[in-house]
Amino acid sequence: MVRLPVPDSTILDESPKFPGKRDTMDAPQFIDVSTFQKPLAELAVTIALKIEREGAALLGAPLYVAIDIGALLRMSNETLNLLWFINARRR
Repeated sequence: MVRLPVPDSTILDESPKFPGKRDTMDAPQFIDVSTFQKPLAELAVTIALKIEREGAALLGAPLYVAIDIGALLRMSNETLNLLWFINARRR
């Protein structure tokens, strides 16, 4: 599971409970990105396959252009999966 830090925009100027101290909102300090990792990867594969099938006709380009774009999308998806794996706390 990969967890992204929440940006500092959730920090309030002053805490109502403790005057003079900064307070964070009741939001968690990390966002669990495992909820959208797999759907995002599946969407990238679906788009790559759709481009390979229908891209040549829609682009008006030779077939190899659509195949190359599809291959680049699949390669970028695998690179993203590798980065998620490297960044994960549990493997």
